[in-house]
Amino acid sequence: MLYSLKKLYRPEFFQGDRAVRRHLGSPPAGPAARGYFEGWYFKSVFPDAAWAFIPGISLAAQDPHCFVQVLDGTRGTARYHRFAPDQFRFGTGHFEVEIGPNRFSQEEMHLELEDLRADLAVRDAVRWPSSLLSPSSMGWYAFARFMECYHGVIVLDGEVHGTVNGRVLAGGRFYLEKDWGSSFPRAWIWMQTNSFAPEGQASLTCSIARVPFRGREFSGFIIGLLAQGQLHRFTTYTGARIEELEVGETSVRIRIRRGAQVLSLRARRETGAELASPVRGEMKGRIEETLGATVEVELTEGSTTVFAGTGGSAGLEVVHPEALLVPGAG
Repeated sequence: MLYSLKKLYRPEFFQGDRAVRRHLGSPPAGPAARGYFEGWYFKSVFPDAAWAFIPGISLAAQDPHCFVQVLDGTRGTARYHRFAPDQFRFGTGHFEVEIGPNRFSQEEMHLELEDLRADLAVRDAVRWPSSLLSPSSMGWYAFARFMECYHGVIVLDGEVHGTVNGRVLAGGRFYLEKDWGSSFPRAWIWMQTNSFAPEGQASLTCSIARVPFRGREFSGFIIGLLAQGQLHRFTTYTGARIEELEVGETSVRIRIRRGAQVLSLRARRETGAELASPVRGEMKGRIEETLGATVEVELTEGSTTVFAGTGGSAGLEVVHPEALLVPGAG
């Protein structure tokens, strides 16, 4: 019971402990039979380099394994490193995930892969806040235990430094989120950047997805802007609404309103690399992600500009956006 409460209010902890025990102790049953995945997204951006390290586990009946994906934003490449399922370990007292010799926590990342050696440390992490009735970035939806996919924003911003392949790196920005469940949604737009000019340091995370819910679908969203030390939340469960969503070949435009506040986003699309994504637990889906996009951000309240800036080294994914906003569907 204690761990169940901990992972509800601290979603970075491994959520699939029961699925793992079922899978390793007997033929797949429950979540493992339907297919279960869980993955973390550790983004580290430096002035002249950017990476996303994605450790995870797939408990699909046909191909159970754990993995570390590496997205190199500078080269525009991605590598998928497979490990046997028994190479996956997780901490229950302190958040830590190990996949073979690779270790990940909120404070540090250690990677030993064929083409990459890294030791990175994080400090001054700013977390998405948690409260009794809103335990995570999903708000009250975190209490629903039947959803296809759960999304957790863990660290909005932090400083990262260390070494990658012997190269000393400093002054980087860190971001951490995760997903778990059976499959990614059938349509979504995701963007994230916390690489703004020092005088306007901020962090933006934006996820809009087509969400199955009790036999219906709706376009749900989790959008947060951390600016001047304050988190401005525009989410489905806070009553915000999307007023504009336009996707072109070279750009994405979004405008969201919550009361008197309006958040306007304009992202420039760039060619990315191919990542594996879960389909009923199997990592057989393919999506394109770039770490080279830019996002123009403006937050206004009435006639007052609360924040305006352009974020670089932005992560961006666009998957079947035409399905996101269907009139009358929620």
